[in-house]
Amino acid sequence: MVEVLRNFDIAHEEARVQKELSNISSYESYRKRRDALISYNTDQMITNLGERFNVLLSNYEYDIKDGQLWGKDMDEPAIDSFVRGRDYRREHGKQVDFGREEAEVIGFKKIQDIMTDETTPEGTIMMSVSRPGRAGSTYEHNFIDFHTKKTGKDGRVYMESQRVSSGLTESETLDKISAFAKLDIDENDVAASLLEQPVMITEGLSIEDVRFYLYRDHDYMDERAFEVIKNSVSHLTAEYAKSLVVRPDDRNYHRILFNTILNKADEVAEGIKIDGIDLWRNRIPISTEYYVKQEIENYGYNEVKEIRAGCGVSGGFDIELTESPLSVSEYGTKKDKYGERSFKCPACNKENVRPHNKLLSHCQHCRSTEVAC
Repeated sequence: MVEVLRNFDIAHEEARVQKELSNISSYESYRKRRDALISYNTDQMITNLGERFNVLLSNYEYDIKDGQLWGKDMDEPAIDSFVRGRDYRREHGKQVDFGREEAEVIGFKKIQDIMTDETTPEGTIMMSVSRPGRAGSTYEHNFIDFHTKKTGKDGRVYMESQRVSSGLTESETLDKISAFAKLDIDENDVAASLLEQPVMITEGLSIEDVRFYLYRDHDYMDERAFEVIKNSVSHLTAEYAKSLVVRPDDRNYHRILFNTILNKADEVAEGIKIDGIDLWRNRIPISTEYYVKQEIENYGYNEVKEIRAGCGVSGGFDIELTESPLSVSEYGTKKDKYGERSFKCPACNKENVRPHNKLLSHCQHCRSTEVAC
């Protein structure tokens, strides 16, 4: 079976958490690190969902003063923090990323030079493409940043930065970007080449125009709909983020929760398409242990639809029913109208678990159609 390249690797997250928690001597240090990790894990999960549905991920403002861009509430120019981050990564990061990190500084400086130029008109848009790095890179996500020069009602001149998830592959990205500019691309480090060369958007085009062009062969979701989806799985996301820290060795539980989140999110997304956003906006989940268990039972053992994202396949993970901390037997649902829900695939001999009162078309592990379901 061909190995599937995933856009999100739980094993990487587990290793990172365990490394972060090692060599902590006091409870106070542990508590601070724990809380920071849970917050970070939550953000990572939301980012993963954003990549699955192609949505706006963040919106940030930079003040323009003294010929430089200043992050909101920052006491130094933003470029200084970029440079400091690059230098820190040179000491503590991976060599495979050095070119990319240098390119990020160069690219941001080019954006700053244009946006702080008094002759640059309001409404000017710069686009910066952040592709996943090369093999072994720390950078796994696939973003596009849109930077717009604006003037507020109070006369304040600033730059608004919007980050959106991209569903484009490397070749698709290069093909579509070529419509705006001819770039010098180093095939050995495409991500660095793109970051080093931010693109000016042709006058008269809006960010929505560009997004439609970039995503016209891919679905992308309205931000309001994504907000409803995030709220619908917020209790599950919180449990997942916490479990990586307080139950670091419970790998099966992490994967069950991950599958639960994606399946529930997909159901809500489909429901919004069919019923409209207003009906689903008012469905607020109950953040209790019992409700989380119910959600796991309803969604955690079902197949997860695979969706192509720009840096891999967004899909679920294999789970072991025998190791599950919340096995179906705990809730008395081992059987349904078709009989036993769990069975072994005759091709790979791995355990499958059917959704409630549904049949499988293929094995959840090896994708074989020989599965007796």
